[in-house]
Amino acid sequence: MLKYKVIVSICSSFLLLFLVCVESCDYTTPPPKFDFQIYPNNPTVSGEVEIYVDIKEPYSSAYVNFMIKSPQIIDLYHDYMAPFSFSVDTSFLENGIYTLEAEVYTGNFGRKYMNIQVKNCFIDLDGDGYGSKEDFTSCMVRKGGDCNDFDSKINPSVAEVKDGMDQNCNNLVDEFIPEFSKEVDGWILSDIITLDIDSNGKEDFIFSTYFPQFFERIEEKSIIYLISDNGEILWQKELTPVFASPLSIGSGSILFADAAGSVYVLRTTDFEFINTFKIPTKVISTPAICDSRIVLAGNNGHIYAYTSEGKKLWESAVNGEVSGNPVVYGKSVLVLSESGNVSLIDCANGQKIWDKTLNTEISPLLYSPSPTIFSNNNVVIAFGGKVFILDIASGNKERDFNFCKDCYMTTPAVDDVDGDGKYEILFTLTTYEEGYSSDWLKIMGFGDLTISFPSFVVLIDDDYSIIKKQTPFVIPAGLKIINHKYIIFPQSNLSISRIGNIQIALSKLKSKVTILNYSEKSLKNILERGSDGIILNSVRYMDGKLIFPISKYEVGKYKSNISVVTFDR
Repeated sequence: MLKYKVIVSICSSFLLLFLVCVESCDYTTPPPKFDFQIYPNNPTVSGEVEIYVDIKEPYSSAYVNFMIKSPQIIDLYHDYMAPFSFSVDTSFLENGIYTLEAEVYTGNFGRKYMNIQVKNCFIDLDGDGYGSKEDFTSCMVRKGGDCNDFDSKINPSVAEVKDGMDQNCNNLVDEFIPEFSKEVDGWILSDIITLDIDSNGKEDFIFSTYFPQFFERIEEKSIIYLISDNGEILWQKELTPVFASPLSIGSGSILFADAAGSVYVLRTTDFEFINTFKIPTKVISTPAICDSRIVLAGNNGHIYAYTSEGKKLWESAVNGEVSGNPVVYGKSVLVLSESGNVSLIDCANGQKIWDKTLNTEISPLLYSPSPTIFSNNNVVIAFGGKVFILDIASGNKERDFNFCKDCYMTTPAVDDVDGDGKYEILFTLTTYEEGYSSDWLKIMGFGDLTISFPSFVVLIDDDYSIIKKQTPFVIPAGLKIINHKYIIFPQSNLSISRIGNIQIALSKLKSKVTILNYSEKSLKNILERGSDGIILNSVRYMDGKLIFPISKYEVGKYKSNISVVTFDR
């Protein structure tokens, strides 16, 4: 559960506002018009509540600050983008009446206030510190959420065990019970794909790892792994660097493409390469199978189609390098370049059906986002700080949203996550603002430089309202939607150890896997698990299991664990 509990002094708050105004306040500009609401929509609140901000006029930038002004000053949230929502856990507040202030700055300040009554009082029948029924008379405990107040071994703080029951009261049964974890060499950048390689009726795992050259002089390379459903390494092969994810092309064959432009076709029955061929450029994005053709997006701004035997069928030029994945639509393929050019290409002959420029571009962290097709008529693209909804037949823009100028956005996921029969669009967004430790010794170069960026989960509802939830970690990997209701995304943070300006090693690699659901204009945490190491790609869901890679670092050693845990059986 995200908890914003940072108490700040009156002096530092007013100093910040004074410095902002000295540089940029335009007192001729009228104050911004905005509203804010609390969900559940009730002036009496307890536990976690969601606050939704709606700015009525478009602004190029908006700074939003929320604080409790009375009886004490408590800084709750601040951000540079709106409209959005954020969650606040009120259980740390004493019971009483508080004044909530919302402040929006868009060249001039606008402020609004709301009085809320906090009542966190519950009856605790089993003595475990959590209650289930509100009781404002005796107020036995201040924490609620106990789904069985007659069993002290069941409450929100209890670790889940595999017994068919919900111990931690999050409406999930036997979630995150480890099935196996396997350590491999290198960092897992690729997606983990599954295939029953050993014909035992269970899915096995195929992926590639990468050895980066950060600080040590090590060989830049990759290893392809095939791992059985119980964690046994069935096969591994060292190759030149591979950034693209493997692709199953049928008949027990797997395709790999490396950064040198080599394409390998592996037969999984005997682990032999049955074909190897070259294309004229390196491949970073994952290939696609379209109309029985292998479609590869080159880093030279060209799209290629080949047979599995290596015969070139066609080549089509697009405007800009392509690092996102080509996306198949019927017998055509969608391609998005880093220059903001999107094309729909006929897979039979490489001719462009349409070609559009989005008037924005990016410098991706590693991959650029890929288009996402939904409702059979539209494609959504999150790119360069903007979200575009295009008509897939013509490429014409139907709607766009402007979020930020300098940020990284992941490939959107589209689903009906609130069960109303209409689609929501979700993605993660990370702004490029480097964060430093407040310790002056570390700022002077004696210690760890923490790499932290403001990061958010963003939801565009079917009415085009925007819900945004800030996360404490960086989220360069994409999110997944499970069973039309669970939103799962990995988060990571890292530090760089240094002496002065010399960076010497990675340190303090941390990650979280967070699961949300969405209802009543609110993104709510239902589960969060942390670990050492970072997660560099999306989590995969398969048959009641979550599969996620955790990459770790020791001096001179790059390792990863592929972890499989139960979820939503």
